[in-house]
Amino acid sequence: MDLNYIKTFLQVIESGSVAKAAEVLQYAQSTVSTQIQALETELGFSLFERVGRKNYLSNEGMEFLQYANDLRYTLQKISKIGQQPSETRFSLRIGVLESLLFDTLLRAIPVFKESYPNAFIMLKVGNAQELLEMLHQNSVDIIFISAAPNTDPSLSCLYTKKSDITFVSAPGHPLACRKNISLPEVLQYPFVLSAPTGQCYGIFHDLVAAEGLTANCTITVNENHAIAAFLQDNRSLSVIPMPAASYFLRSDTLTILDINIPPQSYYTQILVRKSTWISPAIERLLTIIKELLPENDATPTATMK
Repeated sequence: MDLNYIKTFLQVIESGSVAKAAEVLQYAQSTVSTQIQALETELGFSLFERVGRKNYLSNEGMEFLQYANDLRYTLQKISKIGQQPSETRFSLRIGVLESLLFDTLLRAIPVFKESYPNAFIMLKVGNAQELLEMLHQNSVDIIFISAAPNTDPSLSCLYTKKSDITFVSAPGHPLACRKNISLPEVLQYPFVLSAPTGQCYGIFHDLVAAEGLTANCTITVNENHAIAAFLQDNRSLSVIPMPAASYFLRSDTLTILDINIPPQSYYTQILVRKSTWISPAIERLLTIIKELLPENDATPTATMK
């Protein structure tokens, strides 16, 4: 049962109407109505009865209200655990792309541990599809991925940032110091790409095909450090996510090429199952990540209430 739907139900009771509840929750009225209907469908009975122009709680609705209030009280007690972070012991299972692990989480987690020193963090690295499956199977609590905007109704998006893929080379490559390089000139060099399941691989091939060109891609590897190592011979090029490029720029391992093409974008997202309780610890982690990678308004994100 979706906890957010129960929270919406309680807000309707407290506000006295769907319209006022929608205003408090910052939802559309249709969203509130849909959530109440979904809750009624799952429960198997109507929560409200319409008398004239007004809705009143049904007998079953009044009984359910007692349990919903008990549940809210329990959640409030649970949330107080997080108000003393230094004493809180819990496990948090995070699924993450390798590029986001090195660029963001390796910087975020030490800051997070300052607030929650007794937290046990379990990181699982995989591609976006693998991590989505892990989330559905409850093998992880939260995933940090790059993919197309989430449309799965069973998941909630806590964070979205529009980012670009970028063409990179080793600092000693002949193109490293050039400006306004054309795509045909870039494609004269061999490419080392991420695995075909990755965002960069698909975006790169779509770009090349759209221009009626071909690329020499005879090596794929699903690890950005390996890609960086291959590029050190100053022969090959690659396309990698901007967060990964930023990590290698800091160590002077790679450099970003100035290619004359429109931005090639993808979306970095943090997803959870809709039934997931967003604890103070998760809120803290989100805050840290947003400080490292500020969110933008590229695409609407679901708001957890």
